[in-house]
Amino acid sequence: MNMQHTKKPVIKILSLMIAVILLATIVVGCNSDKENVKTKDNEKKTSTSEETKQADKPKSAENVEPTEPADTADAADTKASSVDLTVYFSNENADGLNTEVVKITELSPINIIHALIDKGVLSPDVLINSFSDTSYEGSKAITIDLNSSFEAYIKTMGSAGESIVLKSIVNTFLVAYDCEYILITVDGNDLSTGHDLYDYYMTFSE
Repeated sequence: MNMQHTKKPVIKILSLMIAVILLATIVVGCNSDKENVKTKDNEKKTSTSEETKQADKPKSAENVEPTEPADTADAADTKASSVDLTVYFSNENADGLNTEVVKITELSPINIIHALIDKGVLSPDVLINSFSDTSYEGSKAITIDLNSSFEAYIKTMGSAGESIVLKSIVNTFLVAYDCEYILITVDGNDLSTGHDLYDYYMTFSE
């Protein structure tokens, strides 16, 4: 009877130990699952963070297309549309002509007059009234009509100065328009300077 009484506590102890072991196993398993969940969450956060950094990262210079500054583009367009003009003007001794190639936005009588003014051939108040293409003796010719300021200006000169001014105008216009003859009038009338009456077509002068 004493042996049976001794066995019962042993059985209880074994049962209790088995229960503790099972409980410990369940707790460890739960903790392991929680760690796995945390690891997956951390991986997702890390992946999202990397994607955000990549999205926020500025584009490299290699991937950015270069853009041309507006001022440079405008300058290029202006340069592309300009034309060369050979301007004839007096030399330092006023006994011959010099030449210089300048840029003008387009070939026009007004731009030629402005170029001649810039070189001191004409006074700033000289204006062109009209310009026309024509022909003379079977060759290309042009006619330009200037305002009275031109006649008043050229009358202040001696014959040598007058000759230089007229040669400068004639040569510059003829070369620009590739013509053989030019007639210069003032307010629709013949040019009269006191030295000569220019009621005729003039040609290129060396």
